[in-house]
Amino acid sequence: MKRRLVILGGLFAAIAGALVVLILFAGGGPRVSGAMRQDAYVWQRAWTQPVRAAVSAHGTNFSELVLLRGEITWNGSKPELVRVSVDKLLLADMKRPVGLALRVGTYPGPFTTNDAAIRFICDTAAGFVADARTNGIALAELQLDFDCASSKLDGYRVWVEAVQRRVAPVPVTITALPNWLRKPAFATLAALATNYVLQVHSAERPKSFEAEYSLCEPQAARRAVERAGKIGVPFRVALPTYGYEMAFDLRGQFIGLVAEGPTPNWPTNAIIRNVDSNAGEIAGLIRDWTASRPAAMRGVIWYRMPIATDKHNWDWRTLNAVMNGWDL
Repeated sequence: MKRRLVILGGLFAAIAGALVVLILFAGGGPRVSGAMRQDAYVWQRAWTQPVRAAVSAHGTNFSELVLLRGEITWNGSKPELVRVSVDKLLLADMKRPVGLALRVGTYPGPFTTNDAAIRFICDTAAGFVADARTNGIALAELQLDFDCASSKLDGYRVWVEAVQRRVAPVPVTITALPNWLRKPAFATLAALATNYVLQVHSAERPKSFEAEYSLCEPQAARRAVERAGKIGVPFRVALPTYGYEMAFDLRGQFIGLVAEGPTPNWPTNAIIRNVDSNAGEIAGLIRDWTASRPAAMRGVIWYRMPIATDKHNWDWRTLNAVMNGWDL
């Protein structure tokens, strides 16, 4: 009888353990709670005095700043680079981890390990990394922000591996879109990169003036994060702080949009609509993820750091409230 009880006790324990495992993985894997790491992008192409002032005054509010360092576009198959001159002395004095972002425009392929395109990308990335080291900047990562079609993810993996070899041991982070998460090739790409930034905001062209428009739809963001959690590769979530001014003609058809910078020469009869990131909804995401999130989600990264001269971006008071998940 005692032996039967021992066997039954072991059986019940095994069943209970199996149930725990089933519950754990039915919810997408292990979960964590508590305060999250919060980083920010500095995406300006000109480091004016207001940009330097914001970095100096508020850079330490974040675990890491990720700076746009350059953008590669393509004239046919010929690469063209626009460099961003950052304040290296300020960044070195800040004593804070810094990431460098290299933006790469749409490229149709082919993706190889030894052609002019990847040699140019690798040389550019390696040059940025060497320059940061020379100037005493605490370099935490190199981010590749490539406008990659979801059908080209296998090719992109070839590029990522080549860049990793050139800049090692600096980690290479890729930015990813929610629709990539459904592609089998993405799991392989993410595993190679070992980490990524999931961008849950976008500026899709509105169908009409009256159409509902959101820079970050909360439920879609939650679904994307849960799906990313199941992949299991560490990631951060990029959340928007910015807004746009949109112009439409008298028929309600879209003309164009602008964020920062000079207002375009819209037609005199254009109808203007301002669209901003919804601070209350995004604060709700922060509260939810602070309470419970996939263990693979390592934090958020804000696009982008507020600058005093911004016209279509949150101010510091708003960003601080949202970062803390306060009701707005």
